[in-house]
Amino acid sequence: MYFRCSRPRVTWLGLLLLIFSGSLPANSTPTGGYSIPFLPKTTLSDTLTFAVSLEKVLQYDPGIRGASANLDAALAYERVASKLPDPRLELESEDLSSSGPEIPIYTFSLIQLIELGGKRGARREVATRKHALAQIEAARTLTDIRSKVHIRYAEAVARQSSARASQASLELARATVEAISVKVDVGERPFIDLARAQIAFADATIEYRQAELDKNAAFSHLASLWGSIPEFSVVSETQPFQEVLDLSSLLELLNSSALSQSWEAELAIIRSQLAVEASQRVPDITLSTGLRKYETTGSKTAVVKLSLAIPLFNGNRARTAAARFQVFGAEAYRDEVSQLARIQVIEAHRKASSINVEVAVLKDEILPKAETVAALMKEGYQEGKFSLLELLDAQYVLARSRARLANAILEYQISTAELARLIEPATFSTN
Repeated sequence: MYFRCSRPRVTWLGLLLLIFSGSLPANSTPTGGYSIPFLPKTTLSDTLTFAVSLEKVLQYDPGIRGASANLDAALAYERVASKLPDPRLELESEDLSSSGPEIPIYTFSLIQLIELGGKRGARREVATRKHALAQIEAARTLTDIRSKVHIRYAEAVARQSSARASQASLELARATVEAISVKVDVGERPFIDLARAQIAFADATIEYRQAELDKNAAFSHLASLWGSIPEFSVVSETQPFQEVLDLSSLLELLNSSALSQSWEAELAIIRSQLAVEASQRVPDITLSTGLRKYETTGSKTAVVKLSLAIPLFNGNRARTAAARFQVFGAEAYRDEVSQLARIQVIEAHRKASSINVEVAVLKDEILPKAETVAALMKEGYQEGKFSLLELLDAQYVLARSRARLANAILEYQISTAELARLIEPATFSTN
């Protein structure tokens, strides 16, 4: 929820003030019975920084543990994929219960599958590609976490700035009521001016309370990233501030980003799976060697057996064709998501560049001038040079300028965080 600032106006609240307050007695408070509504203050005094926030999230976030587990699993699969098939031990017996002249025969065989057609290498290639994809996905997980912390932290800073701006506006409204009250007491200003100032003070009170609630909610959202409640009362306004690169540089970084590498890695896996299916068209040889023993005579003889499937009717042609079409589909998907990512980079760059200009103008031109005009209007009103409406309008412009600056900085941080998520390279390190 953005900081809201409404132009002072005569409302039902103002009518109630006029009805129930009457003229101010000499011993009344300058704010007509209003006091500045400070919310319950916390006893916490620690200031949270972005670096500490990121460290806490990296230690807590289950996504980091999941990415590490997936890496370990992919590595284990890669080690197993290059192993030979396990041999089998077989015992065969003949004529054990025969009562005739047949002789019981025992055959002990060791059976080994001999893979042909490059099956083992193709299988190892799939495992290697999956391990590479797991590394890239781990890097993307880390990038997403950093982007999430960046945005939540920026929201906390923005809400804190809005709360401080609301408090400053409240102080200004209170001082205005005090100054007008003195002039009303001596008859230099009509009571309607005080009523209007009190309405502005009431509006500022509402804005301040809402801004404090928004700030506390933003702090809670930030602390929830590491599974806690806010144990801090202030966030440092020093946060990541990235300059926007030119569009051509951003698009070049996108081509080498973890996002682009993940698409290429997925395509490489599907291509290697095609090689696996193609290797299955070559039949394997089953080699069996053993010893045959004739129980009655005690004689023994060696046994060797070879078996080979004949790819006469199937030959894995259908699965190979299906895998080839999957490659075509994966290439089309890679091109589609790559195009969408380029559009996202272009849009995020446009938005960040536009907001960057807005931040500079607000910070260097609009806000300083609004502060100067508000101060001059207050002084001129006390000297009778300006009307109350002109003074309240200047205060409104100042409050709106502060709110616009806080919101513009937040939008800039969100845009740069989105750009970083898109162009971040594939490096997995929590340091």
